[in-house]
Formats: sequence, C-alpha cells, structure tokens
Amino acid sequence: MTNALHEVLERFNALPDDAILPSRVTGIILGVSERVIRYHPQLPRIQVSRGRYGQRVGDIRKLARHGMRGEAA
Repeated sequence: MTNALHEVLERFNALPDDAILPSRVTGIILGVSERVIRYHPQLPRIQVSRGRYGQRVGDIRKLARHGMRGEAA
C-alpha cells in the first residue's frame, strides 16, 4: 500500500461527505473491484480530471453502513 493511500484510509473518518476519493480507494474501502464501483447504481462517478473519476465520501459511507444492495453484475 502506498503512503498516500495509507494516509487517506487513516483520515477517512475526518473527510467531509463531499470529498472525492479515487475509484481505486473506494474499492479498497468497500472490498470490491473497481469494475463493481464503476457500474454500481448507488455510487455515481464524479469526473475529477480527464480520464479520472471518483466517488463522494458520503456515498461511500452510506454503502459501507447499509451494504452493497443492488450490486452491479
């Protein structure tokens, strides 16, 4: 695990709900692949820059709390 990734995971609880995390980090937190993250109906993708997407911390927390119901195939 890279230092930057480790730092994000340590500070996850302190991040505001509107913060955007990369899809890779979202997958690590939720324990699923980036492909599942990409197509999950309850995790809208937010474009960060050209070719880079992420998800809102608030949406990640909601799924972590309530489970991955409606998981994409």
